[in-house]
Amino acid sequence: MCINYILVGFFMNKNITKIALCVISIISLISCTTENKTGDKTPVTNTPAVVTKVSFSDAKAVFSAKCVSCHSTSSKNGGIQFDTDATIIANATKANTAAVVIGRMPPKEKLTAEEKNVIKMWVEQGAKPE
Repeated sequence: MCINYILVGFFMNKNITKIALCVISIISLISCTTENKTGDKTPVTNTPAVVTKVSFSDAKAVFSAKCVSCHSTSSKNGGIQFDTDATIIANATKANTAAVVIGRMPPKEKLTAEEKNVIKMWVEQGAKPE
């Protein structure tokens, strides 16, 4: 019945035809999927993966790579150090605030979004050693 209405509209009223074509186009766009590398047809998104569980070793790797050069026993900038497991755990909340929330640390090579997410999630999970 709907098809008949569209066909009648095509011949009788061009505005109805335009509306019908718009509706069909919208439905087609909504139902489109893109084939991913595995061959199944699921919608593809460009959003980064969200880390749900972060281990101490994941967080420690970020601190070792980006923080220890300025925050160690020999160089305690801001009175904070991250060169031992104990100091990483003790200063985790401060690191989260400075590096993730405010975004001012480290001053030279900023943390990537993934590194910020690792620190943020680890602190939110209690900043516990493994």
